[in-house]
Amino acid sequence: MRVHRLEVEAFGPFPERVVVDFDALSDAGLFLVHGATGAGKTSLLDAICYALYAGVPGARAGAGSVAGLRSHHAADGAAPVVVLALTAAGRRLRITRRPAYLKSGRKHPVPAGVVLEQRRGASWEVLATRIDEVGDIVNDVMGMGRQQFERVVVLPQGEFAAFLRANAEERRAVLESLFDVSTYSGAEQWLVDQRRAVGMQVEALESELRRHVAALVDVVGGLPAAEDEAGGDDALAGSLVHDLTDLDRLAVLVPALADRLETGLTEALAARDTAELAARAAEVAYDAQATRAGLQVRGARALADRERLAADEEEAGRCRSAV
Repeated sequence: MRVHRLEVEAFGPFPERVVVDFDALSDAGLFLVHGATGAGKTSLLDAICYALYAGVPGARAGAGSVAGLRSHHAADGAAPVVVLALTAAGRRLRITRRPAYLKSGRKHPVPAGVVLEQRRGASWEVLATRIDEVGDIVNDVMGMGRQQFERVVVLPQGEFAAFLRANAEERRAVLESLFDVSTYSGAEQWLVDQRRAVGMQVEALESELRRHVAALVDVVGGLPAAEDEAGGDDALAGSLVHDLTDLDRLAVLVPALADRLETGLTEALAARDTAELAARAAEVAYDAQATRAGLQVRGARALADRERLAADEEEAGRCRSAV
């Protein structure tokens, strides 16, 4: 938004017509509105806000009654009016507002009125004369409502901290309405997605690490403790189940356990070879003993047969004699 010209008459502290040419002031760059207390500095901002939104900001909002906006020093027949020329959203507009006021000698106030015009070439074209229609058009071209305008543009006296005290969501809504933050919103969403994805990866890796450490503890628990150790590696492996973040201890533990596993494997292979030799010797001895036992059984049977035949020899002799 750029303000070009402001005209006020019988409004606030200005009983007569006052014109402020902001284009002339802006030619020099920044400009300062200054003056003694009560000179009408804030009333200029009130006039701009009133022209746009039919209301004044800050503590003066309560003065926006029938008698509040009209200058008490204006002549009896003078009607309060504010005319604001501005450019917003690429449109050159002129807003003329007349606040409601109580005319001398009348019981009923003169109603408020408004005319919204747009520059078309060298002339002004009337767009709306109804207060609600003008309000919709102003909100659309300004991209903000009165409350946001007061907080981030006008900043009434004594209410500068209101924007600073606003919570994060309120300030975010205001800033998003003023600036194009789509790039930052996209970056924020990307960071959120990346954090979620990385978090899931970390959880999966931690779960896998727990499984490996548990398997490691089972393996270490099955190893015979070395004579010169006091179970330090086993206790360290067990502690890793509860402290997976101690990677330094894990880096020390794994090589030590690998050495113990290699030593245990060598000893186990040697014991297996010895056991196989002993098993083969036992098989040979078993076969020899089984053969010997079989021969002993056959010998015992032969001796029994011989004794039985010897006992029958006498009867066999008599049978031969009889034959």
